[in-house]
Amino acid sequence: PWSSSFVSINNRRVPQISTILKMIPSNQELVEERLRIGLEKKENRLRSKQNKHNRHMEIKRLLHTNTTNYTVPDLYAVKISVCKELREDLKLNAREKRGRFFLEKGGEATTLRGL
Repeated sequence: PWSSSFVSINNRRVPQISTILKMIPSNQELVEERLRIGLEKKENRLRSKQNKHNRHMEIKRLLHTNTTNYTVPDLYAVKISVCKELREDLKLNAREKRGRFFLEKGGEATTLRGL
């Protein structure tokens, strides 16, 4: 069967055109593959979203139940913007130009002297 799928051209064995065409997927196969990949991506996004939601709910449950001995202190959320000159000096990318961090209310770092 393999010998019939090859022809001799200039003393070289090359596959026949019909053999080559069988290896090329049809439009329907390409569409089915594209749809399958899209469906897999959608399922992965939903699974990731659900995992993130579950993690957040677990953290929320831990923070708001009285069964744990840990209490979260009151915090200040401080937004930071880095000037262009400092970003260039520290070789920061565009994502690193903004951020925020948290300071405990009433802590030493929240006083002018602590800053």
